Amino acid sequence: MPGCSKSILIPAFNIQKNLNEKNKIIEFTPDKSGTFNIMCSMNMYRGTFIVLENDGTKSNYFETPSATGGSCSMGGCGCGGMK
Repeated sequence: MPGCSKSILIPAFNIQKNLNEKNKIIEFTPDKSGTFNIMCSMNMYRGTFIVLENDGTKSNYFETPSATGGSCSMGGCGCGGMK
């Protein structure tokens, strides 16, 4: 795991976790369904994940991606400037 990708944020569920080789699982019980953002603390590494409704159907909710976050063009976060 390079630099800032070790610090994971899931804003919709108020989760922030620092990962390492021995602790690389994020466990939580979601209290809402939809498509949600997951990102590193600098918002360089980004993705989404889907939480289904209790009946297994997909919700129409889609969290708007965050435009805020840092930049790592100079490699200051420890990732070597990789994008």
